[in-house]
Amino acid sequence: MAQVSRTPCLCEPAREAAGRGRGMGHVRVACNSCHDQLRQTVFFEPPHDRGHRPLTGRLTGPDPQP
Repeated sequence: MAQVSRTPCLCEPAREAAGRGRGMGHVRVACNSCHDQLRQTVFFEPPHDRGHRPLTGRLTGPDPQP
């Protein structure tokens, strides 16, 4: 069974998609068909730029410094 969700993001492919009216972020499809084998496959549309972290949680300020 697949799960479909939306993941907000500011990477370049997400910004380009927003310019075409698709919203700022990615459609995330997670396939759990192999859950019994402890596997999960995740697809992003548009493809995610791995050099940029997806937005998560609340945006309240810069990341804390260690």
